[in-house]
Amino acid sequence: MFKACTSAQKETDAERTKAKYGIIVFAGEEEDEEYLLTTDSLSGGFLKIRPDAEKIYSLVSAYGNGYFYGIDDGKPKFTRYIPTDKGLITDVEIPFHQVAWNAYESWYNWIDDNTILLGSSMDGHRFTYSIIDVKSMKIVKSGDLDIPQPADDQHFGGVLGVYRDNRLFVGYTHHTGWQSKKPSSDTTFLAVIEYPSMKTLKIETDTRSTSPGGLYLHATYSMQENGDIYFLAAPGERTHRHHSAKTALYRIRKGTETLDKEYFFEIGDADKEGYMLYPLGEGKALIKMIERKKVKQYMDYLGRGVADYYLLDIHAQTKTKLDLPADVLGFTENVLVDNGMAYIGVTEKKNESYVWEYNTKTGSLKKGLKVEGKALIIKKL
Repeated sequence: MFKACTSAQKETDAERTKAKYGIIVFAGEEEDEEYLLTTDSLSGGFLKIRPDAEKIYSLVSAYGNGYFYGIDDGKPKFTRYIPTDKGLITDVEIPFHQVAWNAYESWYNWIDDNTILLGSSMDGHRFTYSIIDVKSMKIVKSGDLDIPQPADDQHFGGVLGVYRDNRLFVGYTHHTGWQSKKPSSDTTFLAVIEYPSMKTLKIETDTRSTSPGGLYLHATYSMQENGDIYFLAAPGERTHRHHSAKTALYRIRKGTETLDKEYFFEIGDADKEGYMLYPLGEGKALIKMIERKKVKQYMDYLGRGVADYYLLDIHAQTKTKLDLPADVLGFTENVLVDNGMAYIGVTEKKNESYVWEYNTKTGSLKKGLKVEGKALIIKKL
């Protein structure tokens, strides 16, 4: 068990922002500088990066108990940050060099208010985990998950991790590497892992779709409603889309540990592929859908407005395109639901985003706050 060391620059709660919302953005000439911006309203105005803003140098993802949490691969350290109006200030950091970790194809789960579980496929080579007590800032446990390796020429891909009731559900497929042009296998694998022993109880396979989940830590691919888990299969996979599998939702019913054979919400088609799943509540969610004819090369996904937002009704199994500007694909947590309003951060041009307000009751849309930079994460502080 690794003990936390307090930073010499530890800030007090007196420096904590009083603002209601925090937005993490990418900015700068190459859009590779990361900042936290704070605001009391997402409904209008122009939120700029302060001249004295502090850059963020770690991969920030989770927020809870008034703190942001991130991993600096270069040091490496797991850090708890205080949000201030100038940016994120280190509160406590703990060494992370003894934990096997890779940000690509990774995820995090809140186990309870004080515990985060981090998972990684180690760039598709093996599954690892770490359990962190974020109150005491100690690594409680870490190691490898007991999931069989694919064939020598294959990697794990399309990674997903969902926690419910002392069970961790890990979804994945097999492929030849993320830059390969060969499609993923036809199979979705679902490992059921007991928490906190981290013992694998069983592995289920399904061929209705493939590539469950996604690629990056700070994006959402699942939701839970009334105890049921819904998760996304996204066989578009950018560089090596599957030849026949469609974007779809799977379900794991409350009180069960298997895929629901009676539920399969096929969202994509031969012309469209979907990414990310943003829960809105009351059986609704958002998804980013891309018309394949808009994509001529890999960088179109990242540098052009090719993604449209669709509203999903997970019970009626319907989808409706929202009247929003096309967004870059970005694997981001850029949707926040607060008091019946969904705030959607849409990157409309280089270094410029708008937060759109979607009323989940009436379906109305309104253009809100203008933000300097590419909206990455929106959180209520």
